[in-house]
Amino acid sequence: MSKWKIDTLSRPGTAAQEGEDPSQVYQRLISNDRVAAPSHIATSLPADNGTDGPPKARYIDPTFHRIEMERLWPRVWQFACREEEIPEVGDLVVYDIGDISHIVVRTAPDEIRAYRNACLHRGTRLCQEDTSLQQLRCPFHGFTWSLEGELTEVPCRWDFPQIDRADMRLPQARVECWGGFVFINMDGNAPPLNEYLGVLDSNLPGENFANKYIAHYIRKVLPANWKACIEAFLEAYHSVETHSWSMGFTNDANAQYDVFPDTPHVSRFMHAFGVQSPHLDRELSEQEVLEELFSIFWSGEPAPTLPPGEKARGFAADLVRQQRSEAMGRDYSQVSDAEALDSIEYSIFPNMVLFHGLAVPVVYRFRPNGNDPDSCIFDLFMLLEYPEGSPRPDPAEVFEMGDMTYRELTEKLGFDAFFGITYDQDTGNLGLQQQGMKSLESDTLIFARYQECRLRHFHEMITRYVAMAPE
Repeated sequence: MSKWKIDTLSRPGTAAQEGEDPSQVYQRLISNDRVAAPSHIATSLPADNGTDGPPKARYIDPTFHRIEMERLWPRVWQFACREEEIPEVGDLVVYDIGDISHIVVRTAPDEIRAYRNACLHRGTRLCQEDTSLQQLRCPFHGFTWSLEGELTEVPCRWDFPQIDRADMRLPQARVECWGGFVFINMDGNAPPLNEYLGVLDSNLPGENFANKYIAHYIRKVLPANWKACIEAFLEAYHSVETHSWSMGFTNDANAQYDVFPDTPHVSRFMHAFGVQSPHLDRELSEQEVLEELFSIFWSGEPAPTLPPGEKARGFAADLVRQQRSEAMGRDYSQVSDAEALDSIEYSIFPNMVLFHGLAVPVVYRFRPNGNDPDSCIFDLFMLLEYPEGSPRPDPAEVFEMGDMTYRELTEKLGFDAFFGITYDQDTGNLGLQQQGMKSLESDTLIFARYQECRLRHFHEMITRYVAMAPE
C-alpha cells in the first residue's frame, strides 16, 4: 500500500506543463542533467498509431496460437542463448519455441549452428538438455550425426536402401550473433540480423553486452499468454497502481515511448528516476525524493543530506557512477545521468527486452509454453560487467523457480528487496488478466493512445506476420 496520496484525476496524459506534448516531457526532464545524454537518448520518435486495441482472441484462442506457430515464429530472429553458454566446441543449448526445438551448438571456435532437434529416422528428440557432445546420437535407435550435421552412422545400414547420406543432413536454422547473443531464424529468406535490428546497434552498441556475463539466469512459468506478459513490461502506465510505492522517485506517466520508423522490429521507452510522479497530490522536496530513492535502491540505507541547491537526480546519478566504477575497476564518470539512473528499455520483436544503463542490468525473453495459450516461459537474465583485466566468470545456470515467489527468490539469492517486490507485483497481475479476458464481454481490448502505443505497434507487427501465408 502506498503512503502517497495519488491524484488520479490530475491532468489528462499527466504532462507536467499545460499543453505539453507527453512525448517531450522526458526530454525536458533530462535537459538539465549534470552529464548530458547522448544524441540517441536526447531525441524522441513518438508513434501516433491511433486508438485501436487488439482482439482478445489473440491471447486466449488456441487457433491463434497455432497461426503464430505457423506464420510468426518461423520467420523472426529470436534470441536462443548467449555465446558464453557454449564456449567450447561441442557445447550446446536446447532452445524450444512452442513445439519446435533446436540444438544450438558450437561446431568450431568461430562457428555456431542450430539444428532441428529431431532424428530424421522416426523423429525422436536428439537432445533433452543443455550439455556438451562430440556427436549427436539418437537415444532410440542410434542414428548419429557429426557436429557438422552429417549422417555418420546408421545401425543396420543394409536395411535402409532408400537412404542417401547427402539427403540426411540435419536441417539448419540460420544463426547470427550480436552483442554476445546468439539469434536463430528458421526462414531462409528473412533479412540479415543487422538489417532486422536496424537502428538498435547505433543506439545500444552490441559491445555493451558482449563484454558482460550471465550473473543470474532465472526462469518462471507465468499464468498468461506470452503477449500479455511481454506487454506488461512495454509500458510504465501500470506503475501508479501496481508500483505505487515508487511514485516518490519515478516519473511513470511522463515516460517517453518511441517507435523507430525505419526499424519496425525495435521500440523503446525511457523512464526517469530521481524525479517524482506527476500523480502525487503534492510537490516533494529534493531531499524527500532522494530518501525515496535510497529506501529502494540502497536497501533502506539512510539518505545523506543534500547540499543546498543539489538535486536528488544528479546526486543519485553521481553515486551510481562512483559505486559502479569502484566495483568494476572501470571508469564510468562520463556515463550520462540518464544512462546511469533511468530505466531505458529497448524491445526486439517479438519477445526480447533489453535494458540500457547501469541501474537496470537485465534482459527478458518471453516464449509460449508449448501449445498452452494461457501460460508462457519468462527467462530473466542479469548481465553484469566484470572487473577490468579479470577473466570472464562462468555463466550462471538456469534457476527454475517453480512456485517460488520473487520475494522468496530475493531472499535465496541475496538481491535487494525491491527486486522481489517489483517482479511479484508485475507478474501477480498477469494471471488475473488472462482469466479476466475470458470473461470480458467485448471482443477487443482498449489501449491508451500514447502510453500504450508500443503495445499497439507490437500488435501491428504481429498482424504483419500472421497475414503471411504459411511456409
